[in-house]
Amino acid sequence: MKQIEQEIRKEFQLERIIFFSDAVFAIAITLLVIDLRIPYHQGFTDGDLLEAIGETVPSLIGFLISFFFIGGYWVIHHKMFGYVNRFDMRLIWINLIFLLSIVLLPFTTSVFGMYGNLKVAFCLYVINAMFAGIMNFFCWKHILNPGRKLTAIGYDRAFRKAAYIRSLIMPVWFFVCGLIALVFSPITGEMMMPLVGILYMIFGRISKRIAGVE
Repeated sequence: MKQIEQEIRKEFQLERIIFFSDAVFAIAITLLVIDLRIPYHQGFTDGDLLEAIGETVPSLIGFLISFFFIGGYWVIHHKMFGYVNRFDMRLIWINLIFLLSIVLLPFTTSVFGMYGNLKVAFCLYVINAMFAGIMNFFCWKHILNPGRKLTAIGYDRAFRKAAYIRSLIMPVWFFVCGLIALVFSPITGEMMMPLVGILYMIFGRISKRIAGVE
């Protein structure tokens, strides 16, 4: 009976980690929209309003990129913790630092939206995105580590290899976008960022084939 109670307690504690993570994702994705507002001015004409809306386009683009970025990592996080049936303190801290990279995104998105034409603003956003990608990789690395025994079953080397490759696609691509922005312009780098979704699907499938994972 005592062992059953301990297992139930551990399961509840794991659910707390997941619920907390979900809350952080939800708050971060909600905070993104705060900067999307048009100040009220008495006597605004239709032309003035259209001009004001046009001025928010850079912020809107940054919002959409970050919305799908955070949403994508929420899906990955959901899938990742689906493999976990026990945890340790190291996983808690790795996950917490990963969540730090997520809650920083509303700030870097705001800077990126206001000063997206500046290389410093773009690179700040890219560094934040790379930070999130690298921490996601460390989460996968820790969870799938056979010595940690955090999953219900042991996954072979091929499965782990495929997971690691997929987790590195996003930070590597954002690094490439940062280099493109530095060499050419932030706008060029910004136009390249959405391609990460396509690359994730392509290289994700390739990594499965190489590793022999269906």
